[in-house]
Amino acid sequence: AFAICLSYSVLSNKQLAIGGGNFTKDTTSIFKGVAILMIVMGHVGQLVPFSRPFTPLGAIGVALFLLCSGFGIEKSFQKIGRKDYWKKRIINVWLPYALIELLCVWHHPEVGIIGIIQDLLLIQPCHPFGWYMQSLFIWYILYYLTTFVSKKLQVAAFLLACILMICFWTPLRAQNSLSFLIGIL
Repeated sequence: AFAICLSYSVLSNKQLAIGGGNFTKDTTSIFKGVAILMIVMGHVGQLVPFSRPFTPLGAIGVALFLLCSGFGIEKSFQKIGRKDYWKKRIINVWLPYALIELLCVWHHPEVGIIGIIQDLLLIQPCHPFGWYMQSLFIWYILYYLTTFVSKKLQVAAFLLACILMICFWTPLRAQNSLSFLIGIL
């Protein structure tokens, strides 16, 4: 993924220097696109025997996507603070998920109305993307709550959350526990 993004920056004469402010929204969009391709290839690798070597790409793509999310949320907060924080998360992240869930629910009638409500509220996700959305919104909540304290305390809270996730969450979630924090940093 990094090689693809670096190749893009060389061919288009754009810099990807993270510290100098040149790591732009467009650059993170490219990284997110690469992450999505990696996730799709990882899922295909689980279904098609000859593509099995691509299976790890899914986990790498999820980590890259979380890293970009952490970076984006930090830059957004630096620019506009808490203004429209939850509005953006609901409209840009949760609403598309909810629409996909509602479009796909007919395919899984065994979930039932209670299951759909729990899934939409991210209490007990049933949809295959639900674990990711639930994890992401936990990060969003933690980030929002820690914006009221110093950056040092915020990082400490995130490190503690990462440690707890590694110790107590499922392996899928635990392996991605540091990505959002790295994006913020």
